[in-house]
Amino acid sequence: LFAEGLFTGESFFSCPREPTNQLRIPIKPERDVGCTMFIQAMVGTRMGTQFHVFELALLVPKFCVYVLEPREAVKRPRSSVAFRLTQRNQRIGLWLERSFGVPAASLPDSDAIDISLRSMRDGTVVVMQFTTDRLTIYVDRMDVAADIVQDMCEAFEIDELESEVDFLEEMERFRTLL
Repeated sequence: LFAEGLFTGESFFSCPREPTNQLRIPIKPERDVGCTMFIQAMVGTRMGTQFHVFELALLVPKFCVYVLEPREAVKRPRSSVAFRLTQRNQRIGLWLERSFGVPAASLPDSDAIDISLRSMRDGTVVVMQFTTDRLTIYVDRMDVAADIVQDMCEAFEIDELESEVDFLEEMERFRTLL
């Protein structure tokens, strides 16, 4: 496997001791980065000397470590960023699919989108609520909120975005430093 920014040293090699028809490789990105993973698999007979090489390119979403959680199963974070967003639900669904791997088919057909995600890396909870023309992202980490907003702005080609932020705990830590 080769993926820039996904593995230490940018590549990962695995060779099972015994022949097998499947191989599981844990992927644990240390940071949120989208990339293309290039997979090369050598396939051959048990005692053969010739192998066939299969190559595959797989797009890894930037926020691939976030998994969809039932909305009622998570407590909504206290901190948030909110802004006006004039995009159709279908475009927001495509962005969620491209950046988070959330299947667009799992989103409601209504005018409102309310989803919860949890990071498999550190347990960070992200709740996104979209109603008509406003998106609110609830997350207790300002850096995660910034990464999500920046990715969304790139996807929708937004150059300037007026937003309202509410990160009380982060601001309290900042006041204690002053």
